Amino acid sequence: MNEEVLGTLSKAKIQTLTQASPAKISEIYALIEQLGKVTGKNFEARAVISSMKAKEDRVNDVMKRLPESSRKKVYYVVGTGKGEYTAGKQTFISDVLISAGCINVATDVDRWTYSLEKLIDKNPEYLIGADYSFETMKGNSSYASLSALSNGKTIIVNTDIFSIPGPRVIDYSMKTIIQKLYPQYAYLLRF
Repeated sequence: MNEEVLGTLSKAKIQTLTQASPAKISEIYALIEQLGKVTGKNFEARAVISSMKAKEDRVNDVMKRLPESSRKKVYYVVGTGKGEYTAGKQTFISDVLISAGCINVATDVDRWTYSLEKLIDKNPEYLIGADYSFETMKGNSSYASLSALSNGKTIIVNTDIFSIPGPRVIDYSMKTIIQKLYPQYAYLLRF
């Protein structure tokens, strides 16, 4: 959070709560519980958490059927062009990808910073991200060797939804990945 913005809110006597981005899906549950306490909506928060956990359990049950050899190698594009940013192993987005049956090629780094050299070396089967990220990549010859890009194996997602640690990490993020990469399993989700 921008310190200047926090200062302005504080001067206006507006209470604030800042929280680091969750590193795991389980930390999203803790964040929702904390928000429920702060807003006096404990029951509602617990209901949201319960619903999310049930859906996450369903995803886990369904994806257990996916053989390890069939899991797709993916790279989630957070930022590109002037440096590479992705969902490394200390991010809830990496948890989402792995839960949805993917192999996140960026688990060799913590958090968000990656390198073009590593991305090219890993050469993932699929790229996941916003359409403008893929346009940036297509317009730069540095990415020409990425087979996912040249083969059209890009999955466009709404990154505004995908990157927010809340209930839609399962309803939208996991479900979208499974629908796009493993449609033969998507019908089993039933949510």
